[in-house]
Amino acid sequence: MASSKDSNIFVISDIHGCDTELKLLLNKLPLEPNKSKIIFLGDYIDRGIESKQVIDTIMELQGMFDVVTLMGNHEEMLINFLQDPLSEEAVSFVYNGGGSTLTSYGDDKGKYYVPNNHMEFFNNLKVFHQTDDYFFVHAGVPDFPLDKIDSKEDRAALLWSRRTFLESKFKWDKMIIHGHTPHQDVEVTNRRVNIDTGCVFGGKLTALELPAYRFYSVNKQDRPQFIYLRDLDSRRAAIRFEGGNLLYVYRGDEVLPLEVINFSETGMLLTDSIIKSPNNLFKDQEVIGGEIGHKHGDIVQFEARVVRFDDRGDYPSYGVQFIRKPRDILFEHYSRIIRPGDDSATV
Repeated sequence: MASSKDSNIFVISDIHGCDTELKLLLNKLPLEPNKSKIIFLGDYIDRGIESKQVIDTIMELQGMFDVVTLMGNHEEMLINFLQDPLSEEAVSFVYNGGGSTLTSYGDDKGKYYVPNNHMEFFNNLKVFHQTDDYFFVHAGVPDFPLDKIDSKEDRAALLWSRRTFLESKFKWDKMIIHGHTPHQDVEVTNRRVNIDTGCVFGGKLTALELPAYRFYSVNKQDRPQFIYLRDLDSRRAAIRFEGGNLLYVYRGDEVLPLEVINFSETGMLLTDSIIKSPNNLFKDQEVIGGEIGHKHGDIVQFEARVVRFDDRGDYPSYGVQFIRKPRDILFEHYSRIIRPGDDSATV
């Protein structure tokens, strides 16, 4: 039986820029001012078109309720991107839906600005929260007692873990409440509850009431939309970002590492600064595919056509245009996971 301290709690996760659905969900909850606690499990931003608005909504709630805000892996990627847009994580951030977040903070000149109060919000997010009976976290926890978890040492597991946590048989002394891995419906086991029901992929946004274990959901209100930062005075379809990341092209049994010089939502400029092949790696109009890696394991796939070759620099460079954008591939993958009636799909 839950303690009295663990009563009147409402938990929401993985909003991903779906502010319209968040407002509708909040209107369904039996919230009581100065009594109810709302715990958000992270991933407020990216992929959806209303990331800034989601933060505004949550900050408004902080004046009426006891609100706990946890960090998700997408907030971590945003912070790292803003600190160093040339970092290895920059490309992964944009192609994991970060372009939509920048656009929600942007103008028609392709410039973006995150207000100080929003930066304070992001920088003050915790990586876990616990009560007498529950442990709240974005992604998962390691296979050891909860009182041994260190917010710095175990940060990657708390923000990024998937299969190892989901398949774990470890018996923690509290129920783990998490999101991060979208599923067709809420998952409830004797060890954990996953409330990520894939709203941004066309699923639902779900809240869990504790200790009643009552669930509230709202469906995605329209088809998933994509937006990205662009300068309306420019002929380019999207703003280009400087690179600094590696990606891997898979061609038969070959794995070809290349460096990203710059990138946008529509394509990339790559250079052969690693292999340094004496011959051109790719032919004009050749279709290539591969992955943009992230150190914690969230991989972004791409499929592109080589449209330009330049050998005037220190190393040959290749301009590629996406045939299937990384975000499209990502949406196809997760939309299949949460498709109604498809219980066999897994992450």
